Amino acid sequence: MLKQFSKVIAAVSVAALVAVGCGSEDEPEGSAQPTPTGADEAADTAKAGDDDSDQADAADEGDASGAPTGGGSGTIDLDGEIIEVSSVRCHLESQPAAAGGGNILFVVQGEGQDSAGEPVLIDISRFDEDSMFAGDDVQIYIGEITMAGDAVELAAKVPAGTVTLDGGTARVDGLLVEDLASGTSATASIEISC
Repeated sequence: MLKQFSKVIAAVSVAALVAVGCGSEDEPEGSAQPTPTGADEAADTAKAGDDDSDQADAADEGDASGAPTGGGSGTIDLDGEIIEVSSVRCHLESQPAAAGGGNILFVVQGEGQDSAGEPVLIDISRFDEDSMFAGDDVQIYIGEITMAGDAVELAAKVPAGTVTLDGGTARVDGLLVEDLASGTSATASIEISC
């Protein structure tokens, strides 16, 4: 029971990270401003130049800080079926865990589609030793995630370092993931680049 509760809490924590940290690609990049006239035009032009450089500096800092990023690619080999991961989100910097205390040291998530056309979501999170969920937590969801629990959840909770993080690439080979609902298991080899 505690194991299932901890998985639910971990899944909710990571979902919250994605919802808050990644934002939406549909957000407008700016809004139209009235055209300045006269003496205000020179001042506004100079200020706009400063704003552009500040925005570029902030973007560079965001990339270097490990803030959530999009893009990337990877594969999941699930019992011999290769699933292409086409949408990747990563947060490679330590952050406080929403539940269980301690910190989440990194999160790598990806989405793809299996050969049956079902959506596949993978979540890899590493919790530090001060967390109730200490270690590497790998969850693979196959199908639509709904409150009714329609998706198949394959999960593994393993010691920290089982999943290697080399630069922006997370990988693990021959990981046994279990479907607690059905009592079955599968073997997964995963490589995802942020």
